Amino acid sequence: GEEQWLERRGPLSMTTGNSMATLPLPIMNPNFQAIIDKANAQIPADYLPTTYKAENIAGFLAQRELLVASYASTTNGLIEHCALLEKPISRGTVTLNVTDRYAEPIIDFNTGVNPVDTDIFVSVIKFYRKWMAAPSMAQLGPVEEAPGTNVTTDEDIGRGRMRAWVQHGAYVLHCGDDAADLGGLCRPSFWCMVLVV
Repeated sequence: GEEQWLERRGPLSMTTGNSMATLPLPIMNPNFQAIIDKANAQIPADYLPTTYKAENIAGFLAQRELLVASYASTTNGLIEHCALLEKPISRGTVTLNVTDRYAEPIIDFNTGVNPVDTDIFVSVIKFYRKWMAAPSMAQLGPVEEAPGTNVTTDEDIGRGRMRAWVQHGAYVLHCGDDAADLGGLCRPSFWCMVLVV
């Protein structure tokens, strides 16, 4: 407690752990290339918000190229150990509330709207089920809360994702420096543009 901060000695304790495991997609799903191919074959407008302009779509395409490259890496985690998707391909919006300028911004996460995120979720659940069935874990008596052990087909697991993965996508915002042509909003001086529609 206080001794640690004042004198830099003594016990340091916390109520939560400070370790985390992030898992690469190729470890969870040997057919990971099919997910990458599906992502690359998509027409962005099919899954992006209708308010996205050409610059936003160009920025998304630049992000997608980096994302799918990371999906193939065995040294780049995609999922936190608790099924938190670190690199979703779904994109949402943050807009101003035009009816009340003092109101909070309107946030639409668009979580899981892209079926690639669902495919990754299915991979995660299948991997976790194998992991929890391993003798070292099974002896601890893990219990699957969601989507539930009675949910077995890929389609049903995918449908159950919103119960298990609500608003758990990592928040991604492209704020690239001088990248207005890619939808970037911030400049190197940390000055941010405000868009009025």
